[in-house]
Amino acid sequence: VSDRRTGSERRWSMPRNCPVCAAPVVRREDEVAWYCPNEECPGRRLELLVHFASADAMDIRGLGEARVRQLVEAGLVRDVSDFYVLTPEQLEELEGFGRRSAQQLVAAIAASRTQPLSRLLFALGIPHVGSVTAALLARHFGTLDRLMDASEAEIASVHGVGDVIARSVSEYFAAPRNRALVERLRVMGLTLE
Repeated sequence: VSDRRTGSERRWSMPRNCPVCAAPVVRREDEVAWYCPNEECPGRRLELLVHFASADAMDIRGLGEARVRQLVEAGLVRDVSDFYVLTPEQLEELEGFGRRSAQQLVAAIAASRTQPLSRLLFALGIPHVGSVTAALLARHFGTLDRLMDASEAEIASVHGVGDVIARSVSEYFAAPRNRALVERLRVMGLTLE
């Protein structure tokens, strides 16, 4: 807005490094957004944890950004599987938690185990996989194991799923760290079919 300018403005330019971990940012081919590529970036980890617990994903009531940040800072949560091993006693040690609120949060986390596969797929934060695509993949493959073992071509053959999404899903499940996360979630009793 020209008439609001004071003369102290500076020309904006895209940051070259992540503001949280200082890794050089990257832009994927044919995309507008720039990303921090560091999978260990505390900022990325926090955003993934918040997304996982959100209403559209696993719908863990009482687990918003402030609570997630508190759990991360207390060293209780590092990845999404850590939510499922929290105890009321651990939470009661934290500021703002009483016995009842701690029990309610643990119960809400336990209840999220029954969310359908489509919600879990969306909650994992796979690039390009929104809630609609997650539902298409869950319906087509039926189990997370079948999806993880599917080729990129098999994934792309799902009506409504294109090459970019298929590549993203295939790359996500090819990464050993993501397969290990799925195994931890399996042990925690989440719905994988």
